[in-house]
Amino acid sequence: MSFADITTRNERGFHIFDGLVICFVGLIVTVTVGSNGEKYAGLGVFLFSSYVSAPFTVVWLAGNTPEPGMRALVLGVNGFGNFAGVIGSQQYQSKYAPGYRLPFYVTLGFIAVALAGCVIPVHPCCCQQEKGKEAAKDDGCGD
Repeated sequence: MSFADITTRNERGFHIFDGLVICFVGLIVTVTVGSNGEKYAGLGVFLFSSYVSAPFTVVWLAGNTPEPGMRALVLGVNGFGNFAGVIGSQQYQSKYAPGYRLPFYVTLGFIAVALAGCVIPVHPCCCQQEKGKEAAKDDGCGD
C-alpha cells in the first residue's frame, strides 16, 4: 500500500490511531522497564511514532469539514496542539528526576485522550464522507 492509496481511500483516521497506539506502547515500555538501554529503546519507539499523527490529522480534519469558515476554525483549534511543548517542558522538572515517572504518566494520559479523540469521530466522519460522495455523484462529478 502506498501513501497515495492511503490519501485517496480516506483511511487517515486509522493511520492516526495506529501511530498513537505505537506511541503509547513506546511510552509504556519507557515507564515500565528497568535498564537504561530498554528505556532509550522505548523512547525511540515513542519518538518515531509521535510525528505520524500530526500531518494526517490536519488532512483528515480539512477533508471532513465542508464549510470553509468552519474548516479554518477547526484547523486553528488543532494548531493549539503546539502548546504541548509548553506543557511538556513544565512537566519534566528536576524534582521528578531521575525517573520522571509522574511526567511520563501524564504524557500517557494525554496520549490516551488523543486515542479516544481519534476513535470517537471515526463513524461520523465516515458518514460525512459517504454523504459527500453521494452528493458528488448526484451532481455528475463522481465516477
